[in-house]
Amino acid sequence: MTIIQRLTDPLKSTAKYNPETQVAPACILRTYPEKDFTSIMPRLVELLPELFMYGEYEPDNRSGPAIWLRPKNMQLST
Repeated sequence: MTIIQRLTDPLKSTAKYNPETQVAPACILRTYPEKDFTSIMPRLVELLPELFMYGEYEPDNRSGPAIWLRPKNMQLST
């Protein structure tokens, strides 16, 4: 298993749910105040098309403020 798989697999698995007892998660929020993962986020965004980042408005990099992210979340959940 590669290092990048060790990072992406847990992110993907957090979206799993039991449709018999739960509703699908609208979003998964991961916070890292220390910004440990900033340098690898571009690679993660490539591998996870559903990944968006909270931050400066950079739509080409799938990054933006909350007001921009909310409609993205709605598009993914429909």
